[in-house]
Amino acid sequence: MKNSFWIRKNHFILAAVICMILLPVAAALICMCIGRMSLPVQEVIRTLAGALFHGKTGSQNYSIIMNLGLPRILMAVIIGAGLTCAGDTFQALFSNPLATPDILGVSSGTCVGAILAILMSRSILETQLIALVFSLASVWITLRLARNRESQSIVFLVLAGVIISSLFDAVGSLLKYTADPMNELPETTYWLMGSFTSASYKEILIGSPLILIGTLIIYLLRFRLNILSLSEDEAKASGIDLKKTRLIFILAATMITASCVSMCGQVGWGGLLIPHCARMLTGSNNHFVIPVSISLGPNGIGKTTLLKCMVGLLKWKSGRSILDGRDIDTLSSRQIWSRISYIPQSHGFAFSFTGLEMVMLGRSAHLGVFEQPGSKELMILDEPETGLDFHNQILILDMIERLSHDEGICAVMNTHYPTNALSVSDYAFMLNNEGGFLYGPTGEVLNEENISRSFEVHVAVNEFQYRGKTVKSIVPISLAEEKGG
Repeated sequence: MKNSFWIRKNHFILAAVICMILLPVAAALICMCIGRMSLPVQEVIRTLAGALFHGKTGSQNYSIIMNLGLPRILMAVIIGAGLTCAGDTFQALFSNPLATPDILGVSSGTCVGAILAILMSRSILETQLIALVFSLASVWITLRLARNRESQSIVFLVLAGVIISSLFDAVGSLLKYTADPMNELPETTYWLMGSFTSASYKEILIGSPLILIGTLIIYLLRFRLNILSLSEDEAKASGIDLKKTRLIFILAATMITASCVSMCGQVGWGGLLIPHCARMLTGSNNHFVIPVSISLGPNGIGKTTLLKCMVGLLKWKSGRSILDGRDIDTLSSRQIWSRISYIPQSHGFAFSFTGLEMVMLGRSAHLGVFEQPGSKELMILDEPETGLDFHNQILILDMIERLSHDEGICAVMNTHYPTNALSVSDYAFMLNNEGGFLYGPTGEVLNEENISRSFEVHVAVNEFQYRGKTVKSIVPISLAEEKGG
């Protein structure tokens, strides 16, 4: 991956590791200094050192820091790290940036268990244990409901989680309806709001082992989380046991979420937002995202970016796009897209559309309420032949040539294959690795000298006759630094 402030040669730099360790410690120290009774940093450090190394107890500062502040901060640190790790796991697992740790109904099951324990007048520790059991039971029901669904298993799992979550929410509402409005209902509502005020070392000892175990499992297997974020077929082709690996991650993230919610109630935003903050710092590779979350290509040289700048989807850093003699930035969306058809090289639709339906969607920019689709004057194609076999490549290229020459439509196409450009293009615009470009008639731009200089390879341009038609092909021979050939 590319180097960044945090990463060099596919490893965290020393400064990044130090930051990931010191930032949580500094934040915890600051939190212990503020509150209803503010304390200076030196006093907090002195009290902690005296309690840990010299056994000094009994002072007022000791009670504030060791009995109130430290348990809450330890619980917040553990729960924050756990929920963030679980959130990143579910977002990668379901390929959904909006996935949260409670997506499988964990929180709803936990809340039902806690409400039931409160109605039974159990202690705080018993409430925590009962809530934990109910949370694990809710996920077990979700997994059972979604079992034996080989196709679209992730979709069925999410739908099962929504169903179970709604079911437990309804049960929780019914239990609250039966609660005593003077005592039990306020206590239940307060617990559901989420709080660290009841934190104690006993609660941490009961709940933290599951969080730490789940976090450790996800951390050790974080590279495989990248594989699970691929499509079903790509993940299977990696050679891992997809079903077993997915189940391990689900159980680990569920253990974390169940234990967190049972300790402090519902805390919803950390598991959603913090993974995105980590990705802003490190990219999408979970090998780096998970550690940063726990604490806080060069495929091309710009062809797709160039096309997007040309049609106004991205802004030029310098220069401008002209359409019909006017700056494209001064045109309305309807004026632009009624003249231009943009076909990207990939899609990200939640649902499938037929080719005809996609064409009709693309016509909407210049259709009135009762208008029927007509023709466009400019067509932008982003690597239209990539990933196709020879038969379908020829169909696409023949269609582009027919639309251009027979129907007068201007087609702008980018491609990885210079031979295809030679076969259908009248003019060529070629980028090189140094950021420069060449533009002119295709035969003049795509010659052996220009291609060899631009891409640092030796090529041969061959020309032959086939059924009365002149055909040109470009054959790569060797890398430019290689001798001979």
